[in-house]
Amino acid sequence: MALKLEGWGPARGLEKVEPWPPSRGDGCPDPRRVPGSALLVLLAGGIVAAAVGSVRAPLIALGLPVAVTLLIVLLRRVDVAAVAVIASTPFDRYLKLYVNPNAFKAFGVLLLVSFAISRMKASSPQRRQPLSVAVSVFLILMLAAAIAHPNGAQGLTTVQRYLSFGLTCLVLVSVLQRDLAPDIAVSAYVYACTAASCFALYNFISGGSTRASGPVDDPNDLAYMLAAAIPFALWLSARRGRLSHLLFALVLALGAAGTLSRGAAIAAVAMLVLAFWRGHIPTRALIGGAAASVLAGLLIVTLAHDVVQTALTQKAYIAAYNVDTRALRWHGAILMTEKHPILGVGPSGFRQNYLSVSDHAEPAEPTPVSHDMYLEVSSELGLPALAAFIAILGLAWAGAGRARQLTSGKDSSLASTAQIALLGVLTASIFLTEQYYLTLWFVLGLSAALLGRAQDRDRDERPVPVP
Repeated sequence: MALKLEGWGPARGLEKVEPWPPSRGDGCPDPRRVPGSALLVLLAGGIVAAAVGSVRAPLIALGLPVAVTLLIVLLRRVDVAAVAVIASTPFDRYLKLYVNPNAFKAFGVLLLVSFAISRMKASSPQRRQPLSVAVSVFLILMLAAAIAHPNGAQGLTTVQRYLSFGLTCLVLVSVLQRDLAPDIAVSAYVYACTAASCFALYNFISGGSTRASGPVDDPNDLAYMLAAAIPFALWLSARRGRLSHLLFALVLALGAAGTLSRGAAIAAVAMLVLAFWRGHIPTRALIGGAAASVLAGLLIVTLAHDVVQTALTQKAYIAAYNVDTRALRWHGAILMTEKHPILGVGPSGFRQNYLSVSDHAEPAEPTPVSHDMYLEVSSELGLPALAAFIAILGLAWAGAGRARQLTSGKDSSLASTAQIALLGVLTASIFLTEQYYLTLWFVLGLSAALLGRAQDRDRDERPVPVP
């Protein structure tokens, strides 16, 4: 079946993309070639552990070979490690509940180690993107704020989150430029978010929760992730000409709507306006998509009328309260920034200082967040860190825009799609503190990597002057 979304490319089968991973003629070692001694140690350890476990814990013994095999694959293949991190993004809560509280962190650590191994024998340095420099500066300023205001265990946890996501962003910039085709990374994110949306919708319709939720602790954060995946799902549909990807986009939209998140709704409208203005979505497709969403929504209301009615009633009840409390928290963040403009109150300092700054406006809220990414960065890390953070966002936007100009066809449309997703991310972050989730850093890394790939291709295709 032929599908077409204007500007996102004609309906064709999956086009041939760069080898995955590419040939190692670019000076980067094949990530599958890892020191043999390390792999032998891992394998021997797994065999010994399985032998011991078979006597004391048969179930653990059965799982150990699988875990060791997965560990070896992730260490040998930095592209697979990157896909694992991206795909696990919308399942943070499920990983904590059913696997291990530190499972998501473990994927991130494995990605960093795998990346270090893959770059050990690089014969030539990789082009450094300005965004990578800005991220490094931001992390340094964040550490300076943490040293000035440690804030105990909460502060240390926030420092770890900043470091993990910042370093992951730096790795993704490099990996998506050399080792992993952006198509694969985008597909992994879309498929994972679609699955998460299905779980959330099931929980909502079955009455397990009053809002679509489950894979992530907060429905608002889940909505943020799902909304960012919608433009990528539409891009995949246009590139591959498959009805399934349009259905994925519909499931993502319904999941985001089921969270009843107003921030995600505003972000979706902003992305829709930009996509329509750029000609990615023709008028007929826009009308058809709206009609399909309405029909699907009516079906959900029919199947779970009482659940939907209860959710809407509860949301309306707390809506005015949320508006008032967010205004109080934004005001508190501004006051903290005014009082500590250079290094802020330190990571996690907003939570610890909000009650005193707001004259105990919300005594029942033990760990409040500012509900604004930009104000939380300025209040906790200071204005210089906010400037570096805004520079990161601006460089990502400009990088994707430049990649759009340097390329054509699939690559150009993906760069435009990255900008659309970035607009949604930045818009939703006015109402949410999303710097603590990988979605933001994934879109930032993708945007910078697309620029790097475009520059590399432009350099390779440039004619060599004849002496």
